Amino acid sequence: MRANLTGDLDVQFEEGREYRYEKVPRSKFRALMSAESVGAFVNEEIKPYHRYTEIAPHPRHAEILLLLSQCPAGRTAAELSTAIFGCPDHAVTVRAELSRLRGTLGGLIDHRPYRFPSWLDLACDFPADMASLLPHSTAPAIRMLRNPLT
Repeated sequence: MRANLTGDLDVQFEEGREYRYEKVPRSKFRALMSAESVGAFVNEEIKPYHRYTEIAPHPRHAEILLLLSQCPAGRTAAELSTAIFGCPDHAVTVRAELSRLRGTLGGLIDHRPYRFPSWLDLACDFPADMASLLPHSTAPAIRMLRNPLT
């Protein structure tokens, strides 16, 4: 958790999502620091009263976006499931995540197969040390990108 001088509060939850809550008084920040459950406190005392935005994409969304960037022709839900989970059995889960992503990104993800549109000039900035690429990801395809020799 971080608070700045303007009263904005950044909270990163265990699953990896990070949110910025606007104009949170110091008294609420202090109460949050001593709360038994950060999630419960945020949901009850901060979220209903302060505007917020998600700072970074959900880790699963970051995986999907990276995998789509590596395959301009696109990938089916089953292919993405295999790349993320190691088997095609989670295609429904992948479709649900892609639905959320498409809702957030609008027309930036086409489907059948899932891909970025051809008009989009896509560039990816990879870390100098590929071992640090999405370090919390356990997806087989991401692990392969981190260390192609294994």
